[in-house]
Amino acid sequence: MSECPTVGGEGSAYCFDQKSGVPGKGGFLFYEDKDQSSATYFPTVTGNGFIVRTKIVVTDVFITCSKFECGALRELWTTTTNCYGGVKIVGDLVVAGDGIYRIESGECVVSIPKEDVDVRTRSVLYDDLFIVSRGDGKSFSVNVKSGQKSHIEVGPLEKFSTARGIALGVDRAERKLVATSMVSGSVLWRFNLTPLLEGSGWNLTQRVVPVCIRNNICYLVVGQWLVLVDLVTGDLIHKFEYFDSNVQSNLGTVYPGLSMGSHYHANQIATNGREICLINYGHPSWIMLLDSEMKSRWLHITSEQAAGAIVGGNIFTTSENYHRVYDLLSGNEIWKSELKSNCNNIFVFGESSVCFENANGYVEIFDISV
Repeated sequence: MSECPTVGGEGSAYCFDQKSGVPGKGGFLFYEDKDQSSATYFPTVTGNGFIVRTKIVVTDVFITCSKFECGALRELWTTTTNCYGGVKIVGDLVVAGDGIYRIESGECVVSIPKEDVDVRTRSVLYDDLFIVSRGDGKSFSVNVKSGQKSHIEVGPLEKFSTARGIALGVDRAERKLVATSMVSGSVLWRFNLTPLLEGSGWNLTQRVVPVCIRNNICYLVVGQWLVLVDLVTGDLIHKFEYFDSNVQSNLGTVYPGLSMGSHYHANQIATNGREICLINYGHPSWIMLLDSEMKSRWLHITSEQAAGAIVGGNIFTTSENYHRVYDLLSGNEIWKSELKSNCNNIFVFGESSVCFENANGYVEIFDISV
């Protein structure tokens, strides 16, 4: 099972390459810090049987690595971080904004001084280079083996491709999507977003552009447009107005008198390289699927919509306080949880379980073995 995170907007959306079936009996996975109502959790990351969680308690940020054994979590180690950008698992390492740790022991491999980062710092490990990108746009790299620090201009890390060694970021001042080599730091291409932003009501200083990478194609949402850009050359492949009269008409039919605006544009995007799932989680909200020819396969208008994930031939999501599974191509609902819940992240655990997680640290696990 391979995992391709496609983070976009203020939440997370994922595509998992594996078979999936209708969830079976739901189980209680874990719920940390029941007595700490002030704790807020970032999306959990998993890999090689490990579970890594990041939480904020007041202003302190903690990273905890655990293994799920015999029906319970066994905590391996905990450390602190100065960054709010979450973590990633890369091989046998945990990569945070200001440090790299061995996943088994928690041994620190690289540590960045507090004065060299800010809370919005996001970092990536590419070969032996630990590339650190601050929220203010300043960046540098540290060689993991030698410890040598070098200046490198990669800009803000919206998304990156470790296969191609390309970092993507939005230059909000110039209103351009910028691709930078993570090795040389040189700019590979710039894609002008200004024509797409005209009349959209978007303010790039206040919004995060949903971006994902799949099969050397960059998928991004800008205003009412879904745009496909060649990751290597920066050439426009396709532009599609997803928030068209059909979507607006459906919203208006369900909610008469609704005033359309940029708050109804897509916040999340997920793709398996063929179908594309777009999600808006406003009030009201919607979830839709486009096929490879950018034709709308289906659209659901909901009063409240949360994160979604493509898992094999299905879409797992939470809407109107219930977890649901839709058939990917038809959009038919084939499963709905019995109890109400909420969710801001979905991840696959092991080979046969899908997990719904909320920001308070509560995670529900459902069996999807076929």
